[in-house]
Amino acid sequence: MTLSAVLFDLDGTLLDRTTSLQLFLKSQHARLIAPVSTCPLDAYQTLFLTFDQNGLVWKDVVYQKLITHFQLEGVTATELLQDTALSVCLKQCLVPSNARTFATSITHVSPWTHNERSE
Repeated sequence: MTLSAVLFDLDGTLLDRTTSLQLFLKSQHARLIAPVSTCPLDAYQTLFLTFDQNGLVWKDVVYQKLITHFQLEGVTATELLQDTALSVCLKQCLVPSNARTFATSITHVSPWTHNERSE
């Protein structure tokens, strides 16, 4: 397969990032947050978007801030990060049987974490 073009959507005209992210956060909240917390969905979504700064903040930092703010117990930033990576992997048509392994491995590098980069 030859790469013919690369598209950049810097201003959100091709994909409504906020709406897509809110839908993902609704699913994540139902699966991982609601079972261990009384944190309201709307507050979870709003603070994620605030902390995320339109994708400028590393996701491990965003999740740690959410855990601290809501005093979440029973879920870790790493679990939330891996859930995010797994969701991205499955939606990007990777081989589903390998998606979980791949998601686990990529949570240790860009674009989700800042471990090996300066802030």
